[in-house]
Amino acid sequence: MQIDAKELDNLQIKLNQFQNSLINTKPLMLEIANHLHNITVESFEKESSPDGKKWSPIKPNKKDPHPEKILYQEGDLQGSLYSKATEDTATVGVNAVSNGFQYPLTHQFGTKNAWGRGIVVPARPFLPIDSNGNIYEGVEKEIMEIVDD
Repeated sequence: MQIDAKELDNLQIKLNQFQNSLINTKPLMLEIANHLHNITVESFEKESSPDGKKWSPIKPNKKDPHPEKILYQEGDLQGSLYSKATEDTATVGVNAVSNGFQYPLTHQFGTKNAWGRGIVVPARPFLPIDSNGNIYEGVEKEIMEIVDD
């Protein structure tokens, strides 16, 4: 078996390109943040968690202008969805607050005491993260595929 020095030069060029691409990680982080954003939008559209579990139905409310949509009374929750990226982070979040009440957290994880009045709100996860701060397994695999690509 013979190895041509030219092949080693090409390999070195490829390795240098790969190393340089790792120095600027912001494009990768932007792609991951965009993917997380799309997963969240899809959760709202399908009314299910990022791992495919359907949300609990809501009780009819006469004041709700969109009773056919879960978690869409006025659109504040979806309207405040954002994503951002830095060299080191990929973030997706919801920035909706009503009278100081963090209702995205209530809907994401559920509660037995909403508004301090003993109101039970079932979890209707829309962000790809569980209550322990872990990314859903399927989403983690998708992110690894993005990194590999």
